[in-house]
Parts: sequence; C-alpha cells; structure tokens
Amino acid sequence: MSRAFDTDAEPLVAESVSYAVGCVLGRWDVRFATGGKPAPTLPDPFDPLPACSPGMLQEPDGLPATQNPHGYPLRIDWDGILVDDSDHSNDVIRRVRDVLEVIFDESLVRSPSSFEGNPPLLEPEDQGPGTRDQGPRTKDQGPRTSEKIEREACEILGVAELRDYFRKPGAGGFWDDHVKR
Repeated sequence: MSRAFDTDAEPLVAESVSYAVGCVLGRWDVRFATGGKPAPTLPDPFDPLPACSPGMLQEPDGLPATQNPHGYPLRIDWDGILVDDSDHSNDVIRRVRDVLEVIFDESLVRSPSSFEGNPPLLEPEDQGPGTRDQGPRTKDQGPRTSEKIEREACEILGVAELRDYFRKPGAGGFWDDHVKR
C-alpha cells in the first residue's frame, strides 16, 4: 500500500495523527491549526519557561485548560479515555475524524474573530462535526476534504483504515510511533 515517495511523509503523518489525539484530549489547541487563533509568540530564549507549551490549550490565566473554552470547536475528553469502539461516542477514530473535519472541511472553518462570543460548534450530545446540520452527502458532492486526507494518511501509513493504525502493535503502529517521539 505504501508508495516509495511517501517514506519521508510517514513520520509527518504519524505526528499529525498524534496531534489530532492531543487535540481531542485537550493537550493542543486546534484553533491554531484552523487560523482561529494567531500563532503564539515564542518567548525570548532567556525568559523564564512558560507554564504551558506554545500551542497548548490554555485557560485565560495561561495555565492548562481544564474545561472547554467558550466557542471551542471540539468536544474534549477531559477524563483522557478514548475507546476502540465504532459505536461509542468516545471512539478514538470518530474523535480523530472530528479534528480532521474541523481543520480541513471548509464548511466548518470560522474566521479568528468568530470564536469569541459565539456558542460552541459542538453540544455535548453531538456525535461530532460531521453530524451537525450538514445532512447526508450525495454522490455528486464527493468525499469531504477530511475524508480524502484520512484516506491519503492511511495510504502513507500502510494501513487499510485508520483503526488499523491504532490497533497495530509494535513498529508502525500508533502507540510505538507516539512513544518514540
């Protein structure tokens, strides 16, 4: 499945999947990837170390977030538990797809100023961005950009579907790729 010229792309794709999981768990702020927030300014090399890494999801006081910021486009699993069960609302694949949809699907992109003062895109009972008021996609519309990105990522990772990457033990699987970073 993997193509020869994708060898350099494989670590980037693995890091991107890891980033998506971090967004779902509240580690990283997906608004930096969507343009919803400007890129953080890096501290001077001699400044004291900040409480949070640049790009981390933070409270207004600069400490790590413990709840969804108002208007945040993802539902965060604050308990840190995702499952491998396609019928569960906390399915790891479903939640990674939520991140891909927020980042890549034009229908969900908001301007940076629209995050503040607006209700969140997701309500707790929502199953994810792809289920919200978009109705079923017709054959004429074709796959969403996020679906194309996911397919290409799977091709680069050498798996038939993203779930296979998470389930794959050892080298070339999510866990091994994630912990060796």
